[in-house]
Amino acid sequence: MRLKRVLFLCLLILAFSAISIHASMLDEYNYADIYFNGVQYKNQACTIKGNVYIDVETLQELGDCSAFEINQKDGKIYIDPAELNAQFGDEQTTAFIKKNAGQCYIPLKNIQGEQYISLNLIQQLAKLSFKVNSAGKLTNSSYTDISRVDINSFKSNDLGRVRSENAQAAASLYSDNGENLTLKKDSLAYIVGETLSLYRLRTVEGRECYISKSDFSPLGNGEIIPDFLYVAQPKKRSNSKFNLVWQSISTSGVSPLPPDSSAGIDVISPIWFSQEVDGGGNVINWGDKGYVELAHERGFQVWATINNNFTASGSTNYTTKVLADEGLRNKTIAQYLFYTCLYGVDGINVDYEDLSSQDSAKIKENLAAFVSTLSQYTGRLGMTLSVDVMVPKVWNLKLYDYEAIGKAADYVCVMSYDEHYSGSTYAGSVSSQDFYREAMETALTYVPSDKLVMGIPFYTRVWTVEESGRKIKSYAAGMKTARKVIEENKLKPEWQTDIGQYYVEFTDDDGLKRIWLEDKRSIANRLSYVYYYKLAGSCCWAYGQQEDGILDVFSSIYKGGAAPGSFTDPY
Repeated sequence: MRLKRVLFLCLLILAFSAISIHASMLDEYNYADIYFNGVQYKNQACTIKGNVYIDVETLQELGDCSAFEINQKDGKIYIDPAELNAQFGDEQTTAFIKKNAGQCYIPLKNIQGEQYISLNLIQQLAKLSFKVNSAGKLTNSSYTDISRVDINSFKSNDLGRVRSENAQAAASLYSDNGENLTLKKDSLAYIVGETLSLYRLRTVEGRECYISKSDFSPLGNGEIIPDFLYVAQPKKRSNSKFNLVWQSISTSGVSPLPPDSSAGIDVISPIWFSQEVDGGGNVINWGDKGYVELAHERGFQVWATINNNFTASGSTNYTTKVLADEGLRNKTIAQYLFYTCLYGVDGINVDYEDLSSQDSAKIKENLAAFVSTLSQYTGRLGMTLSVDVMVPKVWNLKLYDYEAIGKAADYVCVMSYDEHYSGSTYAGSVSSQDFYREAMETALTYVPSDKLVMGIPFYTRVWTVEESGRKIKSYAAGMKTARKVIEENKLKPEWQTDIGQYYVEFTDDDGLKRIWLEDKRSIANRLSYVYYYKLAGSCCWAYGQQEDGILDVFSSIYKGGAAPGSFTDPY
């Protein structure tokens, strides 16, 4: 994801949002009756793409708001993790977040002049629980079908506390495999099963074990219910190739739905959390809990993308400042961790770009330190950590410590595209075969193959050039847009074996045009190198730019065993 492309996208989104957010919202939500403890409540819930929203008045009347501050003037709910009765995985991670995060927030959403908050997200903090009465599942063409929301005061029959000093818990009932645990008195855990004399527990650290009922019991009446608990999860590392696809999120605050089907996509990576430029280490939050729940229901892992806001003015200098200052660096990391726990994602994808080259040695060292510190805690939480890096050319080797990043992260995503971009002097492919092949070969000298992920573009550029090939102008085009150009001009592209793409040139009223195209055959050709170099998988920029059938290539090859060379249909 490069500055030129993302900046254009963000400007387009902002311009559209300023004009049509109110109208689009009308098409994307409806209202549903609220029942609180079985009795119909005076207000209604608003349902948007898997999220259930309640207005601020309803939150204040039905929920416990002592763990946060509602500021309707700012349009935010402020939360200070240090003041929460909360646990984020293990004690070390909890201590780090509480010490460093400072004040965080959840944005309120303005719907027809009223402020709402996601019940999916706030329920644990407000000590509420809810379920919906729904006629069926959400689809990308049917935003909501929820007719009733049943809200209850939070009562947990499955959350309990260790009652004995240094209580012993067995990892298994049937063998000596696994390490037995010693649980501290008063520590919390969830009951996930039981026998006549034992509870099966899942600890907040993510361990499962068996404990005597005499040493553990559910929370009783009058006991304090925690404000927030995040249970660490087993890290999900696939033994087969995987495909990650980034998804851009509208700054209007309403996430698009995740794809309907996980065919061809294993990991969806919404761009949600950004460093706030000149923000004292604070992070901008665009997360969406309903999106995560729908994505999980549809079979995806969700790795939230965090970035240094490289589309914003001043981000380069501010990134240098944050990375060089351990206090600011830790604050930013702690907020990223807090938000990813809050939204319940499976992993974090780091996309720090447009880094300063003024003091590249320090930038390189400090970015590696940032990734190393982050990885210590994502590992404890069971989240997968992936880091995006530019192709390892000489100038990028001064900014990214590929070896150190490769050691700290679970995966390294090489953004092997933008070989030619809007600022290029001459026209050329966005990502030719030699370009991405060289990128992988060089990266393999720093990072093990089972951690490397190849970047794949779902876009091209339409160039207007002089006869020499010197660029006059160009524009980025997704696959559907490019195909429309080909069909409207009745063109017949030719396969270029050395480039690994179909190519076409033609002349119109605007001048000489050149296009290096992406299609099923070019994508399959890239995947042949994923196998040749024994890489972990692929990562694609970006969802929505692909044409029909492209994602089937990934599922056919990765899951179905199809040979990449079998995709030879003409463009």
